[in-house]
Amino acid sequence: MTISSSSLVTAVFACLIAAALGTPTAVFAQIQSPAQVGCLGALAKAEAKLVKTQGKEVSGCVKGFAAGKLASCQTAEGCLRADGNGKVAKVSDQLRFAEEKSCAAEEPDFGVAEPFKSIREIRFHLGALSADLFGAALDTTLATKSLNSEVAACQGKVAKSVQKIFDARMAGYTKCKSVGFEEGSITSNAGLEGCRSSVRTAETKVAKAIDKLGLQVTKGCAGVDADIVFPGKCSGAADLAACIDAQARCRFCRMTNVLDDLSGDCDLYDDSASNDSCQRADGRCNGSSLLCDRAFDTVSFPTSHNAFSNADEGWAVPNQRHGLTRQLEDGVRALMLDTHYYAGAAHLCHESCDFNEQARWREPLLDGLVRVREFLDDHTDEVVSLIFESYISEANTAAAMAAAGLAAYAHEQAVGAPWPTLQQLIDSGKRLVVFTDDASATLPWHHYVWDFAWETHYSFSTVSNFSCAINRGSMDNSLFILNHFLTGPFGGSEKFASKANISSVFLPRAEQCQSQSGRLPNFVTVDFFDIGALFEVVDTLNQVGTCKP
Repeated sequence: MTISSSSLVTAVFACLIAAALGTPTAVFAQIQSPAQVGCLGALAKAEAKLVKTQGKEVSGCVKGFAAGKLASCQTAEGCLRADGNGKVAKVSDQLRFAEEKSCAAEEPDFGVAEPFKSIREIRFHLGALSADLFGAALDTTLATKSLNSEVAACQGKVAKSVQKIFDARMAGYTKCKSVGFEEGSITSNAGLEGCRSSVRTAETKVAKAIDKLGLQVTKGCAGVDADIVFPGKCSGAADLAACIDAQARCRFCRMTNVLDDLSGDCDLYDDSASNDSCQRADGRCNGSSLLCDRAFDTVSFPTSHNAFSNADEGWAVPNQRHGLTRQLEDGVRALMLDTHYYAGAAHLCHESCDFNEQARWREPLLDGLVRVREFLDDHTDEVVSLIFESYISEANTAAAMAAAGLAAYAHEQAVGAPWPTLQQLIDSGKRLVVFTDDASATLPWHHYVWDFAWETHYSFSTVSNFSCAINRGSMDNSLFILNHFLTGPFGGSEKFASKANISSVFLPRAEQCQSQSGRLPNFVTVDFFDIGALFEVVDTLNQVGTCKP
């Protein structure tokens, strides 16, 4: 969301007056209109509901794993990602609807993030909290009742207790915000920070939940080795209950920083000390600890075809519904981008950059690359790939990469050399792998794609035409691009995607192509990534166990 122009003018004017009077201007105080208050309140309630729903999903996975009740194809970690009963997706849709219904008339001047960011942060941090406590490799650190009933019981009860603390903190924070919005006492981010501080430990329900956690640790986990039960960030902690709650506070703070556009110091919020104890990294790579030790060419990546062309931003004949930022936030990890010149400058566009001016046909390449860099800046445990269809010079591509701040992220891979693991890419900071179809490319990070990959055909008009036959590249290359989209006279469409991306069509084709070629599809490429089963298919290929019971 963006601040309206009228609100911005008002804010700037207030700033000038305050400066003239010698009044501190670090925070703008702005009374919100009834429509803005309605928006803030609706989003706060919807976010709190999603936190509670996602939290139940997480603790349910821990409990289900302990009882041996997960589906045979599912791992504990996979359960956290699967949303087996669809409740998280349903509540996520309710959050999006709340934004569309309540915020269309007038956007608030503070305290709001785009719904897709809120959804991603809620799901990420509640899942990451389990890794903070039990370690990233949940399937080896969580116990089952059949193997060790005492440890399984302890872990399950603590997981539930921690979620109750999280829920209580979120409920108190939401109530404080709602009252402040209605009364007009919260008029800036400073007021939101005040609400968040109030539920750190002192709020009654939060304090009671913390006390119950302490009792659970001392009584419910008596007789078990704490370092075995909690091998995550609290291993060896002198006060185990305090450490566990500190991890919950850290995740709550980091999550609400995004939800409400805050910038509070979470390193202080978790344990009142500047000791770098509150870090985002959770021991996972592209969302799974199971992928960390796998080489780049042994991982499957969700990939968007013509990623720049999207309906949200008004592109003509879009191939996606949402823009680059939303794609990355939702889990896409490889972007196919076409680059052309328009008015002498490098742009993202598909074939014709200047067909007419009635719809969007182009975007400066730099603008698109900046969004990729912003995602990499904010998500330090993610590896992303770009696959350019290049109609501009390598020099212009390199200039845009440098200007966007992406050059420092670019990995260099020699032809024929073993690929590093995802963890090695993350540790090196070189988390962006760039390919191009420009055969004249010479820069060490600008990899000629057909030296490294091969692909299936991409001009299919019906699902019955899908095949696994090779189109370009050599099957001796280490990477496999599985093109899985339908194309009509005017390109792709949501109708085509609903036919191609359905699980009953998509998964059998992916598995057939893997079986026939003997190669894992690395870049699984679709139109309209959010329609159908892209992520389910990729998780199945990666064997991270996110099947639905």
